[in-house]
Amino acid sequence: MKRRAFLTAIGSATLLPFSPRSLWPSKSFRRCHPSDATWPSQQDWKRLNDAVEGNLIPVNFPLSRLKADPGSVAAKRLAKDLRNPFYIGD
Repeated sequence: MKRRAFLTAIGSATLLPFSPRSLWPSKSFRRCHPSDATWPSQQDWKRLNDAVEGNLIPVNFPLSRLKADPGSVAAKRLAKDLRNPFYIGD
């Protein structure tokens, strides 16, 4: 890192406490999961899909295969692959 860029970053960091609160991330933000009560219903997803002109892409959760048939060869292979960080990264 160049000295000038470093000094600029340090100088900017000292001004952070004086920045408006609207620029700070909200502490009330919480991710919503499918098991939560706040997760949108199927009708809400349909309305959103209609609003974006059908551009929502359904995502198939890979672990649903494990729940559906935990004894299958594909489920066992997936369970083994999920222990491999390189598989997850790819």
